[in-house]
Amino acid sequence: MKLRTLCALSLALLPFAGCAEEGPVGPERGNPGPGNQPVETYLSCNVSLRSGDLTCAAPEVELPGSVSGAILGGQAQYVYLESSGAAYDETLEIFSASVAVRNFLSQPLGTSDGTTADPDGVRVFFVNDPVVTGGTGVVAVDTADGTAEFTAADQPYIRFGGVIRPGMRSSSARVFRWSVPSTVESFSFLVGVSAKVPNEGAIEPAAQIEAGQVSTGETHTCALDKEGNAYCWGNNANGQLGIGTVGDTVPTPTPVAGGLKFKSIAAGFVHTCGVTLEGDAYCWGNAQYGRLGTGDSGSGTNITTPKLVAGGHKFTQISASSSNTCAVTEDQDAYCWGFGNTGRNGNGSLDHQLTPVPVAGEHKFSEIRSGHYHTCGLRTDGKAYCWGAQENGRLGNRETVGNQATPVAVDQGNLVFSTIAISSYSTCALTMDNDAYCWGNNGELSTRLGNGGVNETVPYPVPVLGGHKFISIAAAEFHGCAVDTTGQAWCWGRGLSGRRGDGTTAENNALEPVMVGGPQKFKAVFSHKSHTCGINLQDRIYCWGLNGSAHPLGVGATLNISLPRLVSPIAPSQP
Repeated sequence: MKLRTLCALSLALLPFAGCAEEGPVGPERGNPGPGNQPVETYLSCNVSLRSGDLTCAAPEVELPGSVSGAILGGQAQYVYLESSGAAYDETLEIFSASVAVRNFLSQPLGTSDGTTADPDGVRVFFVNDPVVTGGTGVVAVDTADGTAEFTAADQPYIRFGGVIRPGMRSSSARVFRWSVPSTVESFSFLVGVSAKVPNEGAIEPAAQIEAGQVSTGETHTCALDKEGNAYCWGNNANGQLGIGTVGDTVPTPTPVAGGLKFKSIAAGFVHTCGVTLEGDAYCWGNAQYGRLGTGDSGSGTNITTPKLVAGGHKFTQISASSSNTCAVTEDQDAYCWGFGNTGRNGNGSLDHQLTPVPVAGEHKFSEIRSGHYHTCGLRTDGKAYCWGAQENGRLGNRETVGNQATPVAVDQGNLVFSTIAISSYSTCALTMDNDAYCWGNNGELSTRLGNGGVNETVPYPVPVLGGHKFISIAAAEFHGCAVDTTGQAWCWGRGLSGRRGDGTTAENNALEPVMVGGPQKFKAVFSHKSHTCGINLQDRIYCWGLNGSAHPLGVGATLNISLPRLVSPIAPSQP
């Protein structure tokens, strides 16, 4: 069977780091059999490289060759074309970009039996000659592997070999080239995707997460959908994905075993925890130091599916760090368990706790965040308290040495906080007026506080520069991110590996917030050491930053991502 997807792209001749085009599918056009009538689907996409915007929608007018009743799909519903490294060579007058294909169907692409690669591969056709939309001149496709009939005779195509599994990316990118005179400012064209699939009668997209919450761990990520179902992806060396196995890296979202429904989830370093809709806490992954709260311990003890946390408490929210876990009860009391060094459990002791222990004091907390060296909680009156290592000023109480094994007040003056975020070396919070403040350490190459300083310690809250009003904030080891009231995401700090999401992967430092690239508007962002994920206004998850073989970005490839990229669909059962 042939899969078809048509997209129109408007490309301005400036470098860019990513674009995506996708559309629905239909049965093969030629020699249709009974019940196999030709159906074509068109999706019009426009890319502005100057602004970094991408919009895709059904065409407003009927296109040549389209048929009545064509199925029109939304963004990334069936196929996703990823572009990177676009550049215009003024000397050769060549515009080029590397393009890869991702499969958003529930079955493999480029194979008739699910295993054997089709010799034709997955082909991307140029359906029409490029049309100049800005400036003057004639644009032509410069490279193609051959020509064939897609919607007409002798249409050039570029071939991607191999089988592309659901949610995965083609094994390698191909370079698309156009001959473009320097008098051209922008141009558009239609492309179509043709590929065989095992079951032509079951063309449907793989399910995507309609996200309610995301949590980014060290090298894995977890999310909850609107119904409370949990999904994880990335590094599973210690069973932290909760899928019943150890050691398998999982590149796309996979359901957590057990069928529990959660209202809060937290990904740590080698473990994950969640609070069910009934208020029960479950944890899974590595049990060393008692970080799971189940009474288990030992470096070699891995729990691969959710296990009930001891104590019988009813919780509303939970947070996992590298070695400990903390949670808030329905009565707004805070409990912690796990690694006790630096006093991060807040119970007055430096000992490890195998089961939940109450945080000292009479505080009532609305939320709690545990980090690698310290923990912070936001009280119901908007006052922040922190405990653990004071080094680097991370507790915000103007102290920079020693440990605090019980909560101490952040020196926030008259500020009233609405939410709080934490990283290894810093803490950030938003006020009730949507202003962002951070405190802790600014490294030489990571202005994680966003206040314009470098290589300094600031042991009290200072405003993040830029005058933005934020609704969500995230603190990571070397960078920070936030979403403003318009839905625009901003990041600051280290740029290495694309963690700022502004199109750069260079080792540089943003002293204050810079705009995250791409057209997406977000509700919230979540960051950990080297990657960030956000929930956009359509409740889809986008991630960027360090990826590698651990796959914490969930995009079905190992490359680092410097612009927000849509997370793959939920992994279906493999044939």
